[in-house]
Amino acid sequence: MRSIFIRFLAAGTPLALFAQDICDWKSDTAPVPLRGHEGNNASDYYWFEHLSDVDEAGQIRQWVWIIKNLHQKYALPAEWVRGNGEVIVRFTEIESGACASNDIQTTNQFAEDASAFINFGPKKDLKKSNASLYFVAGPSSLPSPSPQPSSSQPASAHPRLKSCLKANLRGKNGRTARLHLEFQTVSEGQDFGYAVTNRGGENIKFQIPALTEAWEAGNRRKHNFNAISQWKSDGNAFLADANNEPATQVLRVEGSVVAVERQVPVEVTSDTGEPLATGQVTVYLPQSVGR
Repeated sequence: MRSIFIRFLAAGTPLALFAQDICDWKSDTAPVPLRGHEGNNASDYYWFEHLSDVDEAGQIRQWVWIIKNLHQKYALPAEWVRGNGEVIVRFTEIESGACASNDIQTTNQFAEDASAFINFGPKKDLKKSNASLYFVAGPSSLPSPSPQPSSSQPASAHPRLKSCLKANLRGKNGRTARLHLEFQTVSEGQDFGYAVTNRGGENIKFQIPALTEAWEAGNRRKHNFNAISQWKSDGNAFLADANNEPATQVLRVEGSVVAVERQVPVEVTSDTGEPLATGQVTVYLPQSVGR
C-alpha cells in the first residue's frame, strides 16, 4: 500500500497546469475560450466577467471555470448554471477585485452548453444569460486499464487526476477568506485513493455526496470495501485543516471491479458550517465488472 501514498506526494502531472494566478488563465490549445461579462464600469453595482475553457495535455484535458469580480467595492455572490439547472460553480461572495475559479483534470470529452447562465446578487435573483460554458459530455475514447479481480495480479493504474477550487471570498465580518482546496484521485488495481490539501488560510469542511454514496452502495452489495486510511469527519462532512500535508483516504475493494471516472459536485463550508462554495471534482469510483 505504500506506493499509492507515495504517488500522491511524488512529482507527476505538474501543478503548472493550473494557473498560478487564477485571473491570468492562458489558453494553450483548442477549443476557443468562452468569455463574457456583465456590467460596464464601477457605476454598476455588479460588474464581472466569466471564462470557461478546456486545454489538452496528452490524454488529460483540463477544464477551468472562472468568475472575476471587477468591482473594486462590492462583493459578488454568483453561481454558474447549466441550461438544465445543474450548478457548476457557486461562490457566496467573491471579494471585490478578486477571482474565483474551479479547475478539474479529466480524460473525458467536452461539449458546449450555450444555454448556460449566471445567477448573481444576494438572493441569486439577477440573471446573466448567454454565459456559455464547457461541460463534461461523455467518457473518453481512450482505453481503460483492465479490471483486477485478484490482488495477486499486477496493478493497472489510471492517470492521477487533480481538481482545484480557489477563491478570495468576503466573510460576514468583512474579512477576506482565502479558499484554496486541491483534490487528487488515483486508482491502482483494487485500491482507490483520494487526497485533499487545504492551501487556504482557514480550516474548512467539505462533502462529496457522490463519493460517499458510491462507497455506501458498494458495501450494500457486499464488495467489502476496506479503509486503509480515512479522512477526518464531523458528521456528514469531512475536515480539511489549513496548511497541512495532504490528507488521504484509501480504500481497497475485495471484489471484481473496474474504475470509472466521474465529475461530481463538492460542497465547501467554513469550520462552523457556513456555505462558502460549490464546485466540481474528478473522482474514480468502483463499478462491478459486467454492470
